[in-house]
Amino acid sequence: MMDKPIFVKMKKITVILVCFILVFSLTSCAVKPIESSEDDLRSVGVVEDKEILYEELRFIVLTYKKSILDSYGDDAFNDAATADSYREKTEQYFCETVTYNYAIFELCRQIGLDPYNSRVSEAVQERVEELSQNLGGFSKYKKYLKEAFLTDNVYRANVRVEIMYNELFYAYLNDLELIESDSDKIYDIIKDDFVRTQHVYVSKSTDGAKGKIESALSELSQGAAFWDVVLKYGEDSSLKESGEYITRGYMSDEYEKAAYDLRIDEYSDVIESENGYFIVKRLEQDPLYVMLNLKMLTERYQHYAFLEMIYEYQIVIDFTPNEYFYSLDLLEMN
Repeated sequence: MMDKPIFVKMKKITVILVCFILVFSLTSCAVKPIESSEDDLRSVGVVEDKEILYEELRFIVLTYKKSILDSYGDDAFNDAATADSYREKTEQYFCETVTYNYAIFELCRQIGLDPYNSRVSEAVQERVEELSQNLGGFSKYKKYLKEAFLTDNVYRANVRVEIMYNELFYAYLNDLELIESDSDKIYDIIKDDFVRTQHVYVSKSTDGAKGKIESALSELSQGAAFWDVVLKYGEDSSLKESGEYITRGYMSDEYEKAAYDLRIDEYSDVIESENGYFIVKRLEQDPLYVMLNLKMLTERYQHYAFLEMIYEYQIVIDFTPNEYFYSLDLLEMN
C-alpha cells in the first residue's frame, strides 16, 4: 500500500579549461535510449487505450516480489497454501500501479499538460544522464537497470510519471486552487479530520511475530503503560512518544479503520495488515503541537488530498489483460 524529484545542479567551475573538458565529456557521453528486446516489447494488455508492455509488467512484478521475499523470507512463494494468495496480490499490485500511472497522465492532459512535450522529454534525458554520471558511466547505468529489473525504456517512463506528478500537483494547488491552501481552513481540517495515534508494530518477518504482539496486548490489558509496551515490543523506530498525526490514506486501511473508530485513550485489539501486526492507541490532539507543526501537517494534508483526487479517477480505469498475460505465471517470473 507509493514521495519529488530534485535536479542536481553542477557546481560552477571557474577554470575555463576544466569547464571545457567537463562540458565536452557530458555532451560526448550523452546516454542514448537503449532499445528493448522484442520479448520486452510484447503487449500484455491495455489500460484504456494504452498498450502495457511486458517490460513494465516484469519490473513491477519483480519489484513487488522482492519486497515480499525481503519481508517473509525466500520460501514465501513455496507454500502451496499461500501461493495463490500471493499470486492474486501481485496481480492486484500490478493493476493498481499501471492504472495509477495512466491516471496521472490523463489528469495532466485534462488541464493542458502534455507528458510528452519536448521540455519534459529533455528533463527525462537530463535525469538519465545524471544517474549514469553518478553511477560512474554508461556500463554502470546498464548494470543498475539490470539489478533493478528495469529497462532503459521503463526507467525513463517512471521518471516521466514522477515529473508529471509534480507538475499536476503544482497546477492543482497553485493554478487551479483545487487543493486547500488557506492556513485557517487547513487548521480546522486537521482538527476535525486528523487523528493522533501511537502504535505497537511487529513485522510479520520477525520470528514469533504473532506471539510477540499478543504478549504486548496481554501486558496492556494488565495495566502496562502504552509507551512502555511500545519500547519493549515495537519495531517502528520512527515513532515518537508524542505519537503521529495521520489523515486518511496515510496508513493501511486496517490501521485507519481502527484509529478512526477508537475513542480518545482507547487502544485496539491486534490488527493484521499486509506487512505486520499493530496495536493502535488514539490520543487527544495537542493544539500547541498542531500550531507549531502546521507547515508539516499542511503539506501532509495537501499531499494526501491530491492523492485522493488521483485515486478517485483511478478507480474508473481498468487494466484489460490479453492472452499473453494469462499465459504467464507471475510468481515464476524472473
